[in-house]
Amino acid sequence: MKYPIILKYNYSYVSSGNNYQKAEREYYQLFTDMENSKMFSLSTLSHDIVVDIQGCSENEISFTHSYRVYVSPHTYCRDLENVTNAYTLKKGEAVECPCADLYWRYAGGGENAPATLRVEWLSYEDFFRFALKEAQTDSYKMVEFGKFLIDEGNYNLAFKLLKESGYDSYPLGLCYEKGYGTEKNREKALEIYIGIPDDYNANRAIERILSETEGKEIKFDNVKKTVLLEKFGFYKEAYGTAEIATEANDNTLQAMRRNVELNITAFLEQGYPFNNS
Repeated sequence: MKYPIILKYNYSYVSSGNNYQKAEREYYQLFTDMENSKMFSLSTLSHDIVVDIQGCSENEISFTHSYRVYVSPHTYCRDLENVTNAYTLKKGEAVECPCADLYWRYAGGGENAPATLRVEWLSYEDFFRFALKEAQTDSYKMVEFGKFLIDEGNYNLAFKLLKESGYDSYPLGLCYEKGYGTEKNREKALEIYIGIPDDYNANRAIERILSETEGKEIKFDNVKKTVLLEKFGFYKEAYGTAEIATEANDNTLQAMRRNVELNITAFLEQGYPFNNS
């Protein structure tokens, strides 16, 4: 089994900093062994509150959970103390760990807001079912679960979810580039990558495809970016990246000329060159 232990966390708290409204976040910790694990979440919220496993048998885990509290709450004393409690968790069951969420109020000092960390030991099948159901409720979550599925090698479902999300995301481009769950289509991959603004992974992917196509190392720069943006219909963005290059590097004369033309057009229409220096 790839993940002998999968812990599902639900961290919730109520504090004056959130107008006394309940806030919660859900995430997972997937263990490949007792020493190695990775976190997974379908949201952008932090998921750094976890437990420390002390021992594990086939059907039982012993763990500790630690948290900090203000020694003198509702004062301006910032001294903290650590609190650690021990728990036993059985497979397929859940344990709730009462704790505190620290919040500093400008007007009243430190607050130990009541919080609870719920820990559940899941099978991979249950984890997959829960995550898939949640992913299907939101386009962003579809993309996040699609990333996970690509890492897991579940390419067909990954491609299906990424297409259904309606987003041109890096994982979707990767599916077309590598043939994950669909036929390999580098041209489609390029179109997706170039449409993702200021994305490091997408830019490196474009560089990768261009290098493989040319059979030599290619550096992706604004000259090439402008040409690709215009090629795939991102005309406004092409005006924004067009530049008068001072060095050819590995760019063609045709690509450089087109950048000059667009740069001059932008200057005539908007009154200044984009790379005026």
